[in-house]
Amino acid sequence: MLGISVYLGNDPRHMEPLVAKAQSYQFQSIFTSLHIPEDDPAVYRERLKRLGMLAKQYNMLLFADVSSQSLAYLNMDQPTELVAWGVTGLRLDDGYNDQEIVEWSKQMKIGLNASTVNEDMLKRWIGLGLNIQNVEAWHNFYPRPETGLDVRFFVARNQMFQQYGIATTAFIPGDHKLRAPLYAGLPTLEKHRKQAPHLACAELLFQYHVDHVLIGDISAKDCTLSLLASLAEKIVPLRCVMKNQDDETLRLLVEGTHTNRLDLARDVIRSQESRLYAQKNGMKIMPSSVISRTKGSVTIDNDLYNRYAGELQITKRSLPKDARVNVVAKVVDEDIPLLECIGPGQKFRIIVQSSVS
Repeated sequence: MLGISVYLGNDPRHMEPLVAKAQSYQFQSIFTSLHIPEDDPAVYRERLKRLGMLAKQYNMLLFADVSSQSLAYLNMDQPTELVAWGVTGLRLDDGYNDQEIVEWSKQMKIGLNASTVNEDMLKRWIGLGLNIQNVEAWHNFYPRPETGLDVRFFVARNQMFQQYGIATTAFIPGDHKLRAPLYAGLPTLEKHRKQAPHLACAELLFQYHVDHVLIGDISAKDCTLSLLASLAEKIVPLRCVMKNQDDETLRLLVEGTHTNRLDLARDVIRSQESRLYAQKNGMKIMPSSVISRTKGSVTIDNDLYNRYAGELQITKRSLPKDARVNVVAKVVDEDIPLLECIGPGQKFRIIVQSSVS
């Protein structure tokens, strides 16, 4: 599940456009922060109500980051009162006792701090009656460069929570409007700070097996949202440029959604649908553009390969030319890292571009 962040201190006129656009790209959740300035709680109270109404209207989940002071500023005794405003769950910061955490888990979704909650604490809460079905593990985002999480630490924390059936959540940076005051991206992992959002998201989903990913910054470009929409479907998007832009027949074979074969090849990604498509459509594929296959080359076996004719592949490493293999396209350089995310049975979507953008 993918989500966006909407901050109550920003211009409220932008709230609905952000939510509506995210929902149109198949995003299903919203994150906001209730770390409210002491001098203006009434404004935040009304904006939170508005955001909760929008979450309901667009059928999206709303999670709020709360401190021990947040409820006091909102004139509330119990966080469960926020449910009536459209808040689905709370991401709890430090400052709550065992009993509060256990009781709230019985009434609403709660997000534990994935970096600071250890296994002993988790076992203690489970012994006190924690409702695991309502618990998630949320990592922070890190505005200051060089402070994002180490990958090994991140993976170990996720594995611990997943042993208990607890879903994990992490953040990726945006690439349009970044959040003040540092404007340096809001990733969970430091390695993702300057990375394209769709690359960071794919790595979290397919290599680190994170359950939920949210954009920490204010917004992302439309082209990025489109790529993330594919990832929301658990499909890896690969932008490529055709060698022959005018060959519409070949483009029909290349463009679209494919599935990597279950018997994972070492050197190439193999489309399990392509040969059958070529055969059904009576395609004759003569040798053409028989050249060396650099990493990320999109190839189609020609008629010299007999029963393999029509098979589409993407090279995972550079390979020599083969008279039986036509090189028809090339994955754009930025998307080459996504090849590592395409395992056995994984769907991938080839998006043909007119040129490298």
